[in-house]
Amino acid sequence: MEVPAEDVQTSKKKRSQEEKVGRLKYIIQLEKEQSSRLNRIECVLSILEKGLGCFLKFEQSYLQEIICRDEVDLAIIDVLLGAGSEGMLPKDIAAGLARYKISRWHVTRRIVRMNKRLKKEIDQNVAERHGWKWAITSFMNENWGAPKEDLV
Repeated sequence: MEVPAEDVQTSKKKRSQEEKVGRLKYIIQLEKEQSSRLNRIECVLSILEKGLGCFLKFEQSYLQEIICRDEVDLAIIDVLLGAGSEGMLPKDIAAGLARYKISRWHVTRRIVRMNKRLKKEIDQNVAERHGWKWAITSFMNENWGAPKEDLV
């Protein structure tokens, strides 16, 4: 007895997720998944950096990428490094950076913002206050490459 060819079920080809929701929506969905994975990895790395930060030596280029948004920030750090452990008044830093035409208030705001960025990333400060003066921290002295005799 022969089975007619019409009775044999042919397996239907199943549609992929891309065909079901559309190519653009599928690509956006994949991008969101990858983005969330990357955020989780960055979170874990941040926790490791904060925990092992005291044992790590950071390169100047890495710190500069985190801290400095423009050349004025870099110039402020250079001036503070030159001042040593005693520090400098914001008006003296502004006077040293006369070509950028910034005031003492802008110097203080920029230092506070640099501190915030570094604190968020590796839980350290760029500079700290000594009375009215700003002085570079020992962390920055060690990692930026200043001479060892300036350390407190």
